[in-house]
This record gives sequence, C-alpha cells and structure tokens, in this order.
Amino acid sequence: TDRTMISADEYIEEALEKKYTDTYPLNLEATHQDICELVEAPERVPIIFVLTPGSDPTELVMGLAKKKKKDVQAVSMGQGQEVVARRYIATSIVTGGWVLLQNTHLGLKYLVELE
Repeated sequence: TDRTMISADEYIEEALEKKYTDTYPLNLEATHQDICELVEAPERVPIIFVLTPGSDPTELVMGLAKKKKKDVQAVSMGQGQEVVARRYIATSIVTGGWVLLQNTHLGLKYLVELE
C-alpha cells in the first residue's frame, strides 16, 4: 500500500498540481471556530476525521476540549459499543459535552442510525 500511495501522489501531482497532494497539520481550533461562526447550533455539527495510517487526532480533540472546558467521552466502536455511544451522546446533549467515536468503521450500522 505504501507504493500505491506514492504512485497515486505522483500521478495526482503530474495530472493536477502538487497542492492536491500536500498535507497540512489540522488546526482544530480554527475549524471549531469556523463551525461556531457558520451554523446556528454548532454543538450538533460533527467533525469527521478521515485518517491515514499512523495518524490520531485524539490529542487535538482532548486539547481543544480542555481549552473550551468541555467534557469528552470517548468510545471505540465495535461489537456492542453502540449502546455505550448512545448513552454518551444522550448525556452530552444534556451537559454540552463532546463525544469522540473512534474506529467507526466497526460500527457502520450505528452511523447510519446516527445520521
């Protein structure tokens, strides 16, 4: 898969431009601020991370939550974790906290329900 990614990057750079393959670190605080400015109920807008191997935004999320004084409840999705996720989301709706759903590819049926 490493060679596939390298080849894909090279192709995209040649066919389009290098800007389409450049990566930049996420500024989660700016992203959150943009959401707050653009929508009426920003607490109901999910931020979805599509990750590459080895990346993990958990520390970014936890750091921003601490700065914003938000409680974060995290659940790693998998068999039976939909119940936990539902409980965390229900609680966070009341308290204003955040829920971090990890490994959501293991709970696709629940994501459809959540949608």
